Amino acid sequence: CLFAAACPLASILSVFSNIVELRSDMFRLCFLCRRPPAEPARNIPAAWLRVLSFFAYASCLTNCLIIGVTSEQAHVWFPAFFSVDAKRRSLAALCPAADEVCLKNADFEAEVLPIMPGKGQHVMATILIAEHVLIFLCFVLKSLIPKVPRHVKHAVAKHDYVTLG
Repeated sequence: CLFAAACPLASILSVFSNIVELRSDMFRLCFLCRRPPAEPARNIPAAWLRVLSFFAYASCLTNCLIIGVTSEQAHVWFPAFFSVDAKRRSLAALCPAADEVCLKNADFEAEVLPIMPGKGQHVMATILIAEHVLIFLCFVLKSLIPKVPRHVKHAVAKHDYVTLG
């Protein structure tokens, strides 16, 4: 999912939606109308394969950026890059009459903390390194997974042997 980090519930809802659509199509095809004629296809068209690959790589970048810039998870993993004191100073600047008790009780964990001055380049470097690692893993998986599964190769070879025989 392209924006899984922004709304994790969207992935679950899309799976549920696909299951409902699959079941409704199955009911329609089994009980309401005739099956459409089969059209053999050799493989997925190259244009769609490029589009799907682009979305896979773009999702690596967008999810890394969302997690690194707007998520609270980055504050947990890399606390040296973010400043609770800067958040407290900006809160005090907004309401100068606020007392120290109000500032101590303010919920700093529920909001995105500001990046410490001079640490923005470190945050972006960390995000880009994570993104490059994910894209590298995509390339490794793409090279490890065969284009045609072994059992399909055996079935095609058996079919060719029997028919050409």
